[in-house]
Amino acid sequence: MTKQFYIATKKDREAQANAISEALKNQGWRRTYTWTAQEPGAEDQHSKIAQDELSAVRDADVLIVLLPGGFGTHVEIGMEQAGDFARTQSQDIERPLSLRISLSP
Repeated sequence: MTKQFYIATKKDREAQANAISEALKNQGWRRTYTWTAQEPGAEDQHSKIAQDELSAVRDADVLIVLLPGGFGTHVEIGMEQAGDFARTQSQDIERPLSLRISLSP
């Protein structure tokens, strides 16, 4: 089964997030939500985007956090932690995942 990831950071780090995303995709991973493709939208879109991001964090096998992040980054960390707690209550913890990705400056 394809492993899935979500990248949480601020919009200013879009290039780094996309570079990590491409490196993982080249290894067969799937990004659950590409927020970097979002254009600044009207306020009526914020609710839908937030719901999409919440679903993406829940669907991800791995949450990647690039700090410093924006306000939403910390919300996404909290969502993942709450979801991880719920998952570990109902199943065994799998072997930890370790990835090494090298980015050129």
